[in-house]
Amino acid sequence: MAFRGDERAVTVQVGAVLLLGFLVIALSTYQVTVVPNQNEGVEFRHNQDVQRDMIQLRGAIQTGATSGGIAPQSVALGTQYPPRTLFINPPSPSGTLRNESLGNLTVANAQAVGNSETRDYWDGGTDRTFETDSLTYDPNYNVYQNPPETVIASTVAYNSFDSGTTLALSEQSVVDGRTLSFVALQGNFQRSQSGAVSVDPEAVSRATRTVAVRNDTGTDPVVLTVPTTLSVSTWEDLLADEIDGSNVTTNGEYVHDVRAGSGDAVEIELERGPTYNLRLAKVGVGTGYDEPGARYVTSVSSPGPSIENDTTSEFVVEVRDPYNNPVSGVDVIGSTTNGNDTLSPSTQTTDEEGRATFTYTAPGNYSVGETVGVDFEIGGNATDYEHVHYGLDIRGAGGAGAGNGGNGDGSTDEINPGDQGSIILIDRSTVSNTGTRDVDITLENTTNAGSTLEIEEARISFYFLGGQQGNPSEPTGADITGPNGGGATVSIGGGFVNFTTGGSGPIELNPKPADSSATTLISLGFNGGNNIVQGEDFYVMTVRVSNGETYTYFVSHPD
Repeated sequence: MAFRGDERAVTVQVGAVLLLGFLVIALSTYQVTVVPNQNEGVEFRHNQDVQRDMIQLRGAIQTGATSGGIAPQSVALGTQYPPRTLFINPPSPSGTLRNESLGNLTVANAQAVGNSETRDYWDGGTDRTFETDSLTYDPNYNVYQNPPETVIASTVAYNSFDSGTTLALSEQSVVDGRTLSFVALQGNFQRSQSGAVSVDPEAVSRATRTVAVRNDTGTDPVVLTVPTTLSVSTWEDLLADEIDGSNVTTNGEYVHDVRAGSGDAVEIELERGPTYNLRLAKVGVGTGYDEPGARYVTSVSSPGPSIENDTTSEFVVEVRDPYNNPVSGVDVIGSTTNGNDTLSPSTQTTDEEGRATFTYTAPGNYSVGETVGVDFEIGGNATDYEHVHYGLDIRGAGGAGAGNGGNGDGSTDEINPGDQGSIILIDRSTVSNTGTRDVDITLENTTNAGSTLEIEEARISFYFLGGQQGNPSEPTGADITGPNGGGATVSIGGGFVNFTTGGSGPIELNPKPADSSATTLISLGFNGGNNIVQGEDFYVMTVRVSNGETYTYFVSHPD
């Protein structure tokens, strides 16, 4: 008996093989298409997150450079893919955060306003440079193609693409109206990993001092050379609200021109004439950075150019680093031109504010009109900016201009105030080499007053005759007038003269808008002497203003 063959089981096996094949193909297709697409989305979203991390790090560096309280900032260098049961993920993506040398910020033609000792360093003729780095995040993704590097450099956070294009992620803070700010970044920092890294910036020179500066001549403007890999057109966009170009200084726009500098840099030319507020700081990251150390010493307070015999006066000087910020723990050496004088102590270490305080006692045996010198210096062979000199004229007991740490009129104001919120002496006219009777000074009202202030009273407490041309004799008085016709005649060494009761009325001081300057030209016509006001002369003028403040100026007119 014969049997037929049964092939039904073979059909089931073939179907199972085909089904398994389809499943393998589907899984393989998912692995090579869906999984990469999903992982690319993970990497893209991570890149957006790390850009936000870098923007926050940039903000922390900027604000902490002023406040000093820089909190650690976390930057997620890499990310994790979602777990998969049946599929395989590549290794977790990573990234590198590192600092790189960027170049030097250069400040050119910037001359300090007000304080002559600060002007020894910010002299307008010496370019000051500040080395700075960039911080760069470089991603290492498995799928996301051509991601940007994210960079923090010269106060700007931006993306840099392989194509050479850039995209700014933040604003710049180099120029904000008349405020010039820069944070130098230095150190050795490099981290490469797939997780987050904590960046701990340290403010090694905190911006606690603002120096008022302006161009040193009428023709050479203040120029900032900013190291950057961004294009000039990008900086023009960043500075769009600051660029004027017409050289008009009353509209709140102070950038005259933006142009390419040498190498990777742009030059920002500021308008001539206005006074600018310079604030500098240094922040370190990683290792290998140092505190900048002492660079110059400047005056803070003194008894003025004249003192009495047998009186004790106080001097305060401040030691600053290249960024204009105070340096503690520096020895300041004091000395006098006469060994019989008492200066205590002879050496003083600066406090946390960078200040050293000395007391000076005139011995009582000086002749009236005799001049003695008191000097303070840092370093060995002190340069001009490492040295402060006071020439003190002995006036005798009760003499005009005498006093214990004051101005001889009961006030204790700083000589030539330079801080914002003061009435600042920003310019004075020149004189001929044989003497000039009529001179001018320019005052800037930085008190942010909402209305016009007025000079109500003035005095000239002291005049020093330094010129030798043509048998000069000391003037006896001066006619002081303002642009509105106000003013009065004052006598040298006399008391305050009220401009209303003793003259033609107060001198108006223009109110200062929030984003521009306001200056007032004051004219002085000296009388009673021969060939008066020569290049080596100086005088001390004090004004009382309608806001109740008193300001004292030590004035000389260059020839």
